[in-house]
Amino acid sequence: MKSEPKKLPTWAKDSPKPTKVTAYMDGTDLLCELDGCPSGTTLYPSQDDVEADRECLDACGVVEVEVTLVRWVRPGTLWTGDDAK
Repeated sequence: MKSEPKKLPTWAKDSPKPTKVTAYMDGTDLLCELDGCPSGTTLYPSQDDVEADRECLDACGVVEVEVTLVRWVRPGTLWTGDDAK
């Protein structure tokens, strides 16, 4: 049974080219965790969201980053409606 497809975020809709989105994160996560932490790291949609969630920001700081969607290396079925079991 085919389910209804989920809506794509506005920044990811059928773009023929790489798409960028701005995000914010803990500065230490960028410098020390981003490229090697097996459990990943958290990106936030705003600086206020980082500040509300993290306690170490006086020491760690907050950075603004851009995430670029280059390609789907493993397309999923969630966005197409083909996620029936």
